[in-house]
Amino acid sequence: GSSLQLQGKLAEKLPSCAQGCRPKSTLRTTFSGVFMKLFFQACLAAGAMSLVTLAQAQAVTETQVKNLLTQMDQAIASRNVDGVTRWLADDVRASGTLDVAGQQKSFAYGKDEYAKALFDTWGSASQYSYKRENQVIRMQGSSAVVTADIKEQTQIGRQLIKTQTQETATVELRKGQPRITRVEGKAKVVP
Repeated sequence: GSSLQLQGKLAEKLPSCAQGCRPKSTLRTTFSGVFMKLFFQACLAAGAMSLVTLAQAQAVTETQVKNLLTQMDQAIASRNVDGVTRWLADDVRASGTLDVAGQQKSFAYGKDEYAKALFDTWGSASQYSYKRENQVIRMQGSSAVVTADIKEQTQIGRQLIKTQTQETATVELRKGQPRITRVEGKAKVVP
């Protein structure tokens, strides 16, 4: 009898579940939720570190950029359209302005349009020369930004056209290979 009375007195002093105690299943759920939250955060942190490592592993190198520019310049000098466009990303954007006697014309090309413009220009030119000067390569994260002054001379019929272009190109790795992803140019026809 006395143990039954003791149990009754303890029961009076302890709150019932309706008064705020948690049943075992709620405690398990709360612990499980906290564990899952911590596990999820750990996975996110590990994933973020993996992405940083992957991004670092997928960064273009200055050597790759220099090799790309050398091969591209050789293709341009020999008027090899395929040799030029092989270094362009499929989604490349080439844009800029051309100043002809104070009149500015804007242009924007994708890869195919750029290839056609090269083909048309070089196909109608009896002579063509190209020179890259003042080249600067700046590494920026996983990409490189290349600035240069480009001088070109194109003879079409009896007309000799000379242009000077301030060019900015972005080089990134695509499928492990360096590719130009963006080109911007400010060109002008000069005497």
